[in-house]
Amino acid sequence: MPEHAIVAAQVFDEAHYKHQERAERQLKVAGRRPTTDEQHRVFNRALRDVANDRYFVPELAGEIPDIVVRQFKSVEKVEAVVQPWSLDKSIWKPRKAWAESRDYHETEAFLRSCLELDWELCLVSHNTRGFLMKQDESAHCISACFDVLWDNAELIYSIYDFYSTLGSTDDIFHMNLNAFKALIDDCDIYVPGSKTCNLTAFDQLFILVNAGTDEAGMQKKGRMLDRREWIEMLVRMAVLRFVSTGEFTSVPAALRQLINFKFLPHVNRHALYDRRMYRNEHCYIQDVDDILQSYKESLMAIFTIYARGEGHVGDQMDDLKILSYVEWKDMVKDFKLIGNDFTTTEQDLAFTWSRMRVLDDRKLASRRKVHQICFEDFLEVIVHCACFMCLPTDMQIYEHGFEDAGAMILTLRNDRPAEYAAFLSQNMRRSDEPLNQPVFRLVDHMCTLMIRTVMQEAKVATDLEGLTLEQMELFRKKCA
Repeated sequence: MPEHAIVAAQVFDEAHYKHQERAERQLKVAGRRPTTDEQHRVFNRALRDVANDRYFVPELAGEIPDIVVRQFKSVEKVEAVVQPWSLDKSIWKPRKAWAESRDYHETEAFLRSCLELDWELCLVSHNTRGFLMKQDESAHCISACFDVLWDNAELIYSIYDFYSTLGSTDDIFHMNLNAFKALIDDCDIYVPGSKTCNLTAFDQLFILVNAGTDEAGMQKKGRMLDRREWIEMLVRMAVLRFVSTGEFTSVPAALRQLINFKFLPHVNRHALYDRRMYRNEHCYIQDVDDILQSYKESLMAIFTIYARGEGHVGDQMDDLKILSYVEWKDMVKDFKLIGNDFTTTEQDLAFTWSRMRVLDDRKLASRRKVHQICFEDFLEVIVHCACFMCLPTDMQIYEHGFEDAGAMILTLRNDRPAEYAAFLSQNMRRSDEPLNQPVFRLVDHMCTLMIRTVMQEAKVATDLEGLTLEQMELFRKKCA
């Protein structure tokens, strides 16, 4: 065979194998995942590259061979009966039994039960009932205060959840003094120059409300507000800020002023997080369910191994089948997720927001659900991480020549740091900005990143969808 023909054949083979591999990879992804317009564009581009491959040498063509047309038997079309998708048939189904609301959300009836219990305990704590009646002699003061709280129940619990994550301790379940000060400062609640409504007055109020026992009836070891103390703090803050200064004589009106004109416009935007809306738009959808189902075996292996770690939640509460906050932090560290695009605050929020609310955390079983998360909660954590992090689009993965997002990020991060830094700077977005691709694509990318990290660090060869417990144990030991 002439040398120029051999060279031409090698050029063709190299290009064709490369383009064929990419096209087959995209076809495989499209066949097992929900697809987007971008994925169709990526596949069509890969297919076009294959079609455009040509063997070429500068010589005259020989005789054209006869073309044999293959005959295919017609195949009868069988219409499949598609069952409608529902949460009760999804990967999220066990969450309904885990949640104390017995639903996929905190229902309105459940949330009201939570507030009624917190309000009842608030009124007996530090004689708050007597305190309110002394400040406002109206016959309906107590019930009117509850009505204001109920009108804003989602907001006040969301504020508590967010500010509880602030601080340098592993207790992200209670609001500490520094977090409380951050809230006072964010919302500009104190009156500069005032002798009765200054920062010192709010510090003293925190100490007063915090005095006593914790939710389990034990003497407190630190300055932390539990959920019921937070409700008491709200009404006493309203009195301190608006009634004692003479701006209002009605405690319910002062409480409404505090919530609507101090908290709502000024709290950190993360404190306005809407659990129900987020879950409906990002978690409880068929495309996300399909992705999570396809990686379920691997994700379960990851969850199981880390749930067996040292939870540091106390002997009575520790459960080897559910994941504690400390174990979640260990996982984040091992998978090297913290970086410019994923902060420790977002790490804490992902865990906090993914828990299902409990009615009475004085009970041991409920406290376990406050401090630890089940597998379905963990799946929501993954969704949060996927939305927080800077992950490539399918087109970017294709243009860089990688099989998936996990392979691309690990290669750039480990071997091409300058290129990775450029990728982050060009693609990072604020958490309140719209997603740059459908959420189920982000979840797919997040899963491949986690699984490929295990494969790389533990040097195991496995399918993306099938990590075993043995492989995960090997990874965990290597990271320990």
